[in-house]
Amino acid sequence: MWQPFKFFYDAIREDFGYPVTLLRLINKNPNINIPITAPEQVINAHSVMQWQNFCGHPLIQTSKAGTLTGWRYCAGHYESFQQHLPEIENFCRCEIIKNWSCDIQDVVGLSASKSDLDKFTSLDRMVENNSKEMIETITEENLRKNLAHDQIRIFKENSVDYFSIYMWDGRTFLINHGGSHHFAAARYIASRIGRKVPLRGKLYTYSIDALAVHALQQKFDIYSISGSEMYMDFFEAMRNVRGTFLEYPLPRPYTHASAILLPKNAPRTARISHALKKYGVFDLGEHLTHLITLQNDHRRKLHSLSKHA
Repeated sequence: MWQPFKFFYDAIREDFGYPVTLLRLINKNPNINIPITAPEQVINAHSVMQWQNFCGHPLIQTSKAGTLTGWRYCAGHYESFQQHLPEIENFCRCEIIKNWSCDIQDVVGLSASKSDLDKFTSLDRMVENNSKEMIETITEENLRKNLAHDQIRIFKENSVDYFSIYMWDGRTFLINHGGSHHFAAARYIASRIGRKVPLRGKLYTYSIDALAVHALQQKFDIYSISGSEMYMDFFEAMRNVRGTFLEYPLPRPYTHASAILLPKNAPRTARISHALKKYGVFDLGEHLTHLITLQNDHRRKLHSLSKHA
């Protein structure tokens, strides 16, 4: 008798908006919770959280950029809907400086190499481990030899290589198409003989738009959950409680996760959001606010160090 009674009791509680199934799911499957942590700072530019790609590319080709898919209870049915959010469409900004200069030591990572860039926390370590012969002689002549390598394209006019700074990360990367070991060797030697090596090229700076984040937080509580095998369980739990939500996949390296947006003006979502907070589901909204603070710090440092032509 207990199981039927428990089933009906849970159903009544969910009718009143208490997310019984959802809390049970979180208790039994802690892997549904995806904390977004800063990736280890390695020299691979692609290891940085790619928030610039969280910019509202439509999941359905006929939809406008910034359109998210959601689910809600309407007229006796739990059904899908789409909502356009300008805050997602304009989530990131890109500023381009065409003639930006820095010293070779300011570059801490690259985007392409025959070496596995994810294995190294510094360019020095990479060249020490994988190209020792390039740094056997710490001389001006060997510096010039490495810099003259034809795969270091940043010195060429109209170079396809460029610089990139993700402001939530703060580091400067050279987005290169070759010459990684010779570049790292030149940088290594230059630092040891006290030689400045000026670099000049196009700089792309990516930043999360603070106004967009603020506007999103005014409308939604935002969490991150597993976007793979756990998503269907989450969906079923939300359908049981008839909760409204929108979802959007997170960018690399968290492509296995989704952002879940709970509208603050929708019925029932306040209780659902309270339950998610209580059970420690990662608050993505708070995390984005933290990234805005980091960006501001990094921007001040960049402005103090930048040398514009």
